[in-house]
Amino acid sequence: MPRMPRRHAAACLHRRAPARYGSGWVSADRVDIRALTVQVEQVSQVYATRFGIERDSNWQILKLHEEVGELTQAHLMRQGQARSKGHSAAEIEATFRAEVADVLSHILLLAHHHDIDILDEVERKWLVWRDG
Repeated sequence: MPRMPRRHAAACLHRRAPARYGSGWVSADRVDIRALTVQVEQVSQVYATRFGIERDSNWQILKLHEEVGELTQAHLMRQGQARSKGHSAAEIEATFRAEVADVLSHILLLAHHHDIDILDEVERKWLVWRDG
């Protein structure tokens, strides 16, 4: 695969994606995190309007904290270290996956709220170390 310019490469996360995804933010081999953020932001705005929520800085961080707590609960259930609450292993696995998606979505919302280019920050904080 040809090497992409840095800016374009930063805008897309590469992965194999099933062909069934046609949401505009994923193609056969890459995810456009910025387009995904726009879509998550739109859904969050609808949610806030529907329930009369002011999505200020406090809401952003507290909602992320809530979602991390739900992910932790699902993880503990998945590991057999918390009550299953009558859920099957498949239901617990589905909940765990959904909570991972919630946490990612709220990270994107938090970054967007604070005008953080998450890809630039990942590049600066993590990817600087990729070459050892």
